[in-house]
Amino acid sequence: RNGKISAISSLLNYCVREEYIDYNPLDKKIKRADISNEQVIDQPFLVEEQVIQIREEISKIEKEKPRLLYGLVFELAFSTASRVGAWRQFSEENLDLENRLFSGIREKRGKIRELAFSIKAQEVVKQWIEYKRINNINTPAMFPSFQNGEWTFMSKGGLQKIAKNIFKLI
Repeated sequence: RNGKISAISSLLNYCVREEYIDYNPLDKKIKRADISNEQVIDQPFLVEEQVIQIREEISKIEKEKPRLLYGLVFELAFSTASRVGAWRQFSEENLDLENRLFSGIREKRGKIRELAFSIKAQEVVKQWIEYKRINNINTPAMFPSFQNGEWTFMSKGGLQKIAKNIFKLI
């Protein structure tokens, strides 16, 4: 049930972002049941003003790498409505930039999905790939980390830290 509710809400948010509809009729919040004890909890979503504010604050970051990386994390997380575990798997190898999606992403409960992203995210992905090329970041990982003398995929904790820093902007 929670997965279906979340999917419907994510679809409505996507439709608002892509301007297919004017507003999300779920009105920024949905009630969903916690699977373990059926307790109803609130699950808030970002409103348009918050999205604009986050983008503006990210654009003010002076250093190019963190500005591009924070923008990439935000745009992909926001437009795919996916979890951190999925973000770790984003790579140039499973990227279809033209069709704006990542394929073969293993999500919660082992489901393999294609995760589509927005036109805005597509622009940021292009900028990031060019930045990686220019700066010799030789890894297919969308979110790279330099460890033990080589480039690898960023840890889940590293991505969570970036996400928390992004949301501190609002």
